Amino acid sequence: MRGLYVAVALIHRPGVVICGLVCAVFTSTAAQQARRETAALSVSERSDLLLDKNVLRHPSFGFVVPLPGPRFAPDRETQDAVRETLGRHDLFAWAFRVPDDSFFSVTVLVYKGFDGTQEGFRRFFTEILPSGRAGDESIYRDSIYWEGQRREYRLFSQDSRGVTTDERCIPSPQSRKPGVIACVLLVGGDSNQIKIVRDGLRFTAGGP
Repeated sequence: MRGLYVAVALIHRPGVVICGLVCAVFTSTAAQQARRETAALSVSERSDLLLDKNVLRHPSFGFVVPLPGPRFAPDRETQDAVRETLGRHDLFAWAFRVPDDSFFSVTVLVYKGFDGTQEGFRRFFTEILPSGRAGDESIYRDSIYWEGQRREYRLFSQDSRGVTTDERCIPSPQSRKPGVIACVLLVGGDSNQIKIVRDGLRFTAGGP
């Protein structure tokens, strides 16, 4: 199992910009370009992630991501870097952080074209979004769960500086066509902040 290591976020500290957890750990997208892209995101779907106080909502795809406070704003620098790194029309990302206090960063990733199966969920991590890892990272969790009502991917790692990366991905309900996979990628933050965002990612009952 390969961990999902998308370009997560720039973490700004006093006098330091830690970029090792961003695009540098993501493998080249050149080989991915030849792979079939199942369903390109429309312009409206790319612009449809709404920031509403302390929650992110995507009405078209029907998922929500709670945030631990109302001060989050788009992180354009990271967002542009992530999108360029992905290099596919069926993958898209948005990045957020609190201005002037960016130790905690949130990146939301969506993949359109999921076929609704366990095999398709695994294929997302092994073929659609293969990844690299930084050499100074310790991986403590890297697992897919597909049993009963629990269907998710989880990864947790920590680098030599103590910076953590926590990731969770979930598939859309089988009734949704085409299916999507939604992920949150979290860099830094305390345990409460991480729990709110990671565990709060969900597809709503009223989604399309």
